[in-house]
Amino acid sequence: PGGFGPPGGGPAGPGGGRGVELDPLVGLTDASKPLRSKLLAVPAFKAKYLANVKKIAEESLDWKRLGPVVAQFRKLIEKEVEADTRKLDSFEAFKRATDDAVPSGAGGGRGGMNLRAFAEQRRQFLLSHAEVKKAGQ
Repeated sequence: PGGFGPPGGGPAGPGGGRGVELDPLVGLTDASKPLRSKLLAVPAFKAKYLANVKKIAEESLDWKRLGPVVAQFRKLIEKEVEADTRKLDSFEAFKRATDDAVPSGAGGGRGGMNLRAFAEQRRQFLLSHAEVKKAGQ
């Protein structure tokens, strides 16, 4: 299903979670992901990948940096979203999903949280991940 907002968080079973809690190392032994598993089997590539994941979590998912970008794009497209007669969710759901406030309870869209909540929770998850913590030290 589509809709506004990021994918929902929480575990999705043996696949390593989804959304907020998607393990950055999921699929390392999955035969259906040969490029990923073979590249990350090389210690230098895995270390570089984890260092990049850590940098993204520290910098790009920091709401102090990401929030103004979301606000800028929201302002740029909100009139078009409001006028869209074929959108999957309401204009109110779009506003909740892109709102700067941390939602209490259910957030925007079908994902159940707004972009800020997703970015903050994803950042926290990645920075607390054992392999990501060790990266770049």
